[in-house]
Amino acid sequence: MRIHTFVAGLAMLGGTAVTASSLAHATPPGTVTGFNIAADPRSYSGSCPAKIGWKATIHISNPPVQVEYRWERSDGAKGPMRKVTITDKTADVTDTWQLGGSGSHLNVWEKVHVISPVDKTSGFAPVRITCS
Repeated sequence: MRIHTFVAGLAMLGGTAVTASSLAHATPPGTVTGFNIAADPRSYSGSCPAKIGWKATIHISNPPVQVEYRWERSDGAKGPMRKVTITDKTADVTDTWQLGGSGSHLNVWEKVHVISPVDKTSGFAPVRITCS
């Protein structure tokens, strides 16, 4: 009896007919499902500071999804929070970092940290830098 009362009550929510069947088939909200990340170049040798670029492809389910993220680096720095609305299954985000001085030998990385709609972090994209 209680189940029938609950379903009948749902049928009048907000003046819109809602059935148990339509609730069971509702599309779940989109979320971040994964990443691809790379640095360019992956290895640098030459005069410094070196300018390194990172690109991450954020994969989502059920677009559109608003994603809030930031870049994080091996030196502990955290970039500003950024927002992007992804309207397809993927979107590319980028960052650059200039670093190194004369005679430096560095191993660095960056990663993407998604804050919303789910807390998820990409793998690291490492770079080896040798400054002349």
